[in-house]
Amino acid sequence: FNKVKTPQEKQYSDIIIREVDRLEKILNNVLLYSKEPSLNFREENLNKILEDSLMMFYEDFKSRQIKINKNLFNEPLQFYCDGYQLKQVFMNIFTNARQAIGKGGEIQVKSCYNNESKLPLIVKISDSGGGIDPDIMDNIFNPFFTTKSKGFGLGLAIAYRIVGYHGGTIEIENQHGKGSTFVIKFPDNFMHKSKNNR
Repeated sequence: FNKVKTPQEKQYSDIIIREVDRLEKILNNVLLYSKEPSLNFREENLNKILEDSLMMFYEDFKSRQIKINKNLFNEPLQFYCDGYQLKQVFMNIFTNARQAIGKGGEIQVKSCYNNESKLPLIVKISDSGGGIDPDIMDNIFNPFFTTKSKGFGLGLAIAYRIVGYHGGTIEIENQHGKGSTFVIKFPDNFMHKSKNNR
């Protein structure tokens, strides 16, 4: 028979359910970080990957009054990559920016070519979230490092690994008290159609 739970029993049950859910998320994140990703490289449009990643946050940013300022290269940035994995990179960085801003700030997204480097494709994601404390800068990409009450400290570590698997780099330009910019550079294993057709 179904026994009616007392308020105290219901409270304990709710706590257990939340803790099981929390532990499951921790385990999933650990597995995601520790597992060697199975990359599926094909020709993709970097701008479209950025647009699709931003779309996932549209309603959230709108409700938080976070303004998005896009400055994407005016032609498709075609190159070989795993589009699914790169969406994970950008979504993790957008999540970090959202948490840093809280409400009423701005995120700038830029894509371009870099003619001065062997890593010609660049994505810059800037936020007005006050920047990063210089004392913790060296730990930003370390797994399980976080200064937030929620989260597991794996988002940026996973992003760093995925970019590395693409032969790229990810760096931070930090202005403590103002904001930070994540600079992601990808190597020259890209195919730009307009260049190939010349």
